[in-house]
Parts: sequence; C-alpha cells; structure tokens
Amino acid sequence: MRKVISLGDAFILLGLIGVVVEGALKAGGFRLSPRQAALRTLVYLTLVLGFLAVRS
Repeated sequence: MRKVISLGDAFILLGLIGVVVEGALKAGGFRLSPRQAALRTLVYLTLVLGFLAVRS
C-alpha cells in the first residue's frame, strides 16, 4: 500500500488548521490566556517528539 501522506505533512496540516481555528476564535472574541496558549504549545511539541521517537 502506497503512503499518501507522510507524518511530517500531517503535522504541517495540523499546524495550519490550528492557526485557522485560532484566528476564527480571536475574530469571535474568544482568546486563550497566555498560560493556556503555552500549555497547548507544550502538548503539541510533546506529541511531535513522541511520534518522532516512536518512528525512529
């Protein structure tokens, strides 16, 4: 079975979707606190590192 999308491409798409959703939420008046934004970034980076560790 041929790979259609690589893991790196999936992370790029998830990042783009996150930017779009965050922009839509800000336009609607909803903003994350700096602590929540930092926690979200930390969780995302942990997931990326976890997938890379599993893959190698």
